[in-house]
Amino acid sequence: GRVFCFIGNIANTDIVASDWLSMGPLLPDSGKRPVLGMDLTAPTGWLQTFVSKSCAHPEEAARFLNYMTSSEGLLYTNYGEEGVDFYYNRDGLIQSTDIGVKKRVNSDNALSKFWNFYNSAWDNSVTPLPEPDSEASLFAKLQCAFAVAPETAIYNSSLLRLPDSYIAPDDAYGQANAAIEEYCKIQIPAILTTASDQAFEEEYLRFIHRLTELNVDGLNQKINWQMHQNFKEYGETITRVNEP
Repeated sequence: GRVFCFIGNIANTDIVASDWLSMGPLLPDSGKRPVLGMDLTAPTGWLQTFVSKSCAHPEEAARFLNYMTSSEGLLYTNYGEEGVDFYYNRDGLIQSTDIGVKKRVNSDNALSKFWNFYNSAWDNSVTPLPEPDSEASLFAKLQCAFAVAPETAIYNSSLLRLPDSYIAPDDAYGQANAAIEEYCKIQIPAILTTASDQAFEEEYLRFIHRLTELNVDGLNQKINWQMHQNFKEYGETITRVNEP
């Protein structure tokens, strides 16, 4: 049968969920568990919006952004007018009318114009779960198959977040980090496009040797130190689930 692998924004796949089945994580014979990082901090959203210094009406722009990210603004721009485009069911959750559904899928309608303000956490809190075996339910199962598998170990990935100030751009670590990033941009494509297994191994060994020359070990020690600072600050650690 066919196997589908997609790396990126799953919203861009346009797949029909009922045509696919996820087997969850592929488990190795070694018994090692799959792991999944999940950011457990309160998010600020994926949208990063700023008001420029040259804006003629900065206060009005700020009020617009404040409204668009509020519950009132999210409700109106995503679901429209109560009694016309949506109604509240007996559980107090939002149900779109046929008119509302048509407006949401019509790219010429305002209900789909402000998709960049969409807040999935808010949306999930005000709408009912999809009907069992519906396309939305099947799609959710595809998305969550890896995470809900009993073998998968989930850790708090926010503990791995590095503050911008953990290294200075002009110190030895900052220079090593910049050099490593530039080298990886060149060498990783060279490794992946080799014509044979032997060439792959040669390019990979060259890659490892050059990283050592660029002080990747010292940079990793600095990163490890910062990770332990994060552990102290949040009172939480990440436990190894698989032995090297």
